[in-house]
Amino acid sequence: MEFTLIVLLLQLAVVSSKSCLESVSTLSYVPSCPDNEEDLSKAVQKKQCKHLANVQSCTKPEDFRYHCIPNSWLNATVEVCVPVIFSQGYCIKFDEGGSQLQEMYDEDCTNFTRNKCPTRFISSDLMQYKQCNIIIKKQTTHWRESQENNPTNTMMILAIVFGVLLILLLVSLFTWQLYSRYRINDAEPAQNLEEEMPDQLLVCQEQSGIRQSPSLPLELSNETETLPLEPEEPVEEKERIYLSSIHREESSDEEMPLSLAQD
Repeated sequence: MEFTLIVLLLQLAVVSSKSCLESVSTLSYVPSCPDNEEDLSKAVQKKQCKHLANVQSCTKPEDFRYHCIPNSWLNATVEVCVPVIFSQGYCIKFDEGGSQLQEMYDEDCTNFTRNKCPTRFISSDLMQYKQCNIIIKKQTTHWRESQENNPTNTMMILAIVFGVLLILLLVSLFTWQLYSRYRINDAEPAQNLEEEMPDQLLVCQEQSGIRQSPSLPLELSNETETLPLEPEEPVEEKERIYLSSIHREESSDEEMPLSLAQD
């Protein structure tokens, strides 16, 4: 594990050492590379790599040169001012991400039928080996032919995208229905409790012998219910008081003639 990490760090260090950020500002896409010395001279003069070579810090000024080569994806041709490298007999491309030239080890230009390259050459001479630039046409032609031979590929991609969008829509609708149902079920118990509260209050009042006056609001009836009630006299005590008053009246009637006789 540690050895692998060290190797990766070394590779990153090598890549960063070859990277040239000054080259990014000079990158431009072109339809094709110059075919002859006259067109090459015009392209070099137009690119003005020599002026930037004196201020860049990637390499020596004389090694910062004009290049017309394939891009990283081999689907376009680019013109760029970049430090030269020495190829070991392979075609070269410009890596936009790393801002540097890279050899294409699956494109051995020493095996070309025409314009073979030597086993070692400088990258600025790549345009002499035109078949390296034909790679771009091969890549583009191969992609176009694959699309023409398989017209269902586009339809299949569209069908997959449509299916994914439909599934997402159905999942969203199902989630919304569950959420709405949960909210309704959660609100019903609270509503039922509010409806049952007055009935339970009446039952409690009936059990305690207190009834709410229909002509008074609930707040006033509650206040009257809290007033202390005077205790009623027992029935036996009432009878005793009543008999006592009758006895007093009879006694007064008996004494009345005696008082009149004396007079």
